[in-house]
Amino acid sequence: MHEHAVKPWELLTSPVGRGPFRHEMRYLATPNLCVYEESFLRTVRLRGQSPPGVLVLAIPIRSTPETTCWKAPLSPAAIPAALDDALDAVLGTGHRQLVVLVAASLVERELGVERAALLER
Repeated sequence: MHEHAVKPWELLTSPVGRGPFRHEMRYLATPNLCVYEESFLRTVRLRGQSPPGVLVLAIPIRSTPETTCWKAPLSPAAIPAALDDALDAVLGTGHRQLVVLVAASLVERELGVERAALLER
């Protein structure tokens, strides 16, 4: 059920340690934008690929010391982002985040080619 809910991600979610798995997610989805708030009952490792042609922003609401991105601690001021990129993250127990997926074509159309390229960099 979890893998179906997080489409269009190509994502492997592995619980760290023993115990029940629970993923809470509230979302709003349109053809060009998807916004969701999520948390896990316990620490999980996420590995995979961001959706093709989609700009992804992960905005921490509540982070934990166990939370990492590419094995580096998540800075309190960081907003991890990806565009057609791989993902390797650990979300600690209690981590809550807002994930925003925006179609890259919408970003380019609304910002223009030059500003969209600057944002992607």
